[in-house]
Amino acid sequence: MTMPTPDKQLSEEQSRQIAELIREELARRRISRQALAEQAKLSLST
Repeated sequence: MTMPTPDKQLSEEQSRQIAELIREELARRRISRQALAEQAKLSLST
């Protein structure tokens, strides 16, 4: 069963979309990490 591997030849549009998704995910994680740090600071200061 030999399946072609199209993932080795992503179109520019596809790779652009993937890069965008990754960027969004990283930004989301960075934001949530910052929020957690802020919460930790607040709980420590009280």
